[in-house]
Amino acid sequence: MRSEGIVVGYDRSRSGDRALAEAAETAVRNGQALVVVNAYPGPIPQGATLPLPDTAEWAPTDLSDSANLLVGHAITQVRSWHPRLPVEGRVVAGRPWDVLDEASRHADLLVVGSHGGAVDTIPGSVTLRVLADAACPVLIVPAGDGDHHPDGGPVVAAVDVVEPCDDVLDFAFAEAARRNAALEVVHAWEQPSSMDHLRHSIGFGHDSTLTEEQRRQGLADLVRAAAARHHGAEQAWRVESGAIEGTLVTATKSAALVVVGARRQDGGRHHRLWIGPVVHALLHHGECPMAVVPNGPAPE
Repeated sequence: MRSEGIVVGYDRSRSGDRALAEAAETAVRNGQALVVVNAYPGPIPQGATLPLPDTAEWAPTDLSDSANLLVGHAITQVRSWHPRLPVEGRVVAGRPWDVLDEASRHADLLVVGSHGGAVDTIPGSVTLRVLADAACPVLIVPAGDGDHHPDGGPVVAAVDVVEPCDDVLDFAFAEAARRNAALEVVHAWEQPSSMDHLRHSIGFGHDSTLTEEQRRQGLADLVRAAAARHHGAEQAWRVESGAIEGTLVTATKSAALVVVGARRQDGGRHHRLWIGPVVHALLHHGECPMAVVPNGPAPE
């Protein structure tokens, strides 16, 4: 299947504008084309109602016309930043999460704002729906206040030593190399409670009974193997005691990018991603872009 390179969902919100800029910079850095996508409501089902503008001239075609103007504006903006970057636009009728998930099946990377790259009245709701069915890594860009831009910051990768994480590490190593940035690999764990032994014995949750030394050795082995796949790229790694959510939210204050994994659940054709508390915490409190990398087989 032909890859379309970098796909970005755009809606001209503050979050969408930052996602567009980040997607364009990523496309240039990766040497790939950029596709700007906007979703607009399709035909109204019979019997359904929709709030309409207070004008007699309004017609359903205005939705697609407005979407085309929006994407045209985005393309003009990208070309002003990067005149040599191949960029094209696409306007599709449908729900934003459906449109972007379909686009992800033909992309190497999907970029969205933290409010979803589409009009999103509940912060993060569209983004979470996009993540659930995405077929490629998703880069989520926070709206922020415009002050956070640590170009020299590290790429921080969070891994779980008892879960498959090669895809996360490979993505993080590649991003650090493209950005000429330092790579920090972090594993955080909390001291086991009395319930953790029971949870693990019945197959629920991870084995939190591993000692800190076992975790250090496991992380060292994972990082060493990834470094060998990436020609010995330099990196630092550490094991911390405490909640990973807090560790990563703090890291976003100085990082250029945080990379986390999401496990695919075997749910038939879609293999939906399980979006856990780490992604939720970063989505709502993170200050730098976050890449969510699927672990497991991609949807067919």
